[in-house]
Amino acid sequence: MGLSAEYDQFLPIQVDWMGVHYTLFGGFMTPTMLRQLWSLVETTQANVLVTLDDASLAQWLLKQFKMNSSINGSEAELVNEYIQSRLSLIRDLAAERLGSEPSGSIHC
Repeated sequence: MGLSAEYDQFLPIQVDWMGVHYTLFGGFMTPTMLRQLWSLVETTQANVLVTLDDASLAQWLLKQFKMNSSINGSEAELVNEYIQSRLSLIRDLAAERLGSEPSGSIHC
C-alpha cells in the first residue's frame, strides 16, 4: 500500500489537547494548497472576511480557491474542512487588518 492510499481516507480523528477539542482528518493540505489559501485570505478585502456568516464565508473562500486551482472532489472537501477549522483565525486576521488601516482622521 502506497503513502497516497493512507491519505485518501478522510476519517475524522478526535483529539483533546490542553482542554481544546480538535477534529483531525486523514488527508492533508499540501504546502502549495496552504500557500494558495492563505494568499487568498491575505488578498481578500478584510470587510468581506468579517461580514459574511460562517457558512457563506467558507463557501465563498472555497469557490474562490477552486477558481484559482484545479482540485478534485476529495481535495475540495479537505480544503473546506481546513477553512471551517480556521474561520476564527481568518476573521481575527481580517479584524486586525481593519484595525490597522488608516481611518482618515487624526487622533491626538
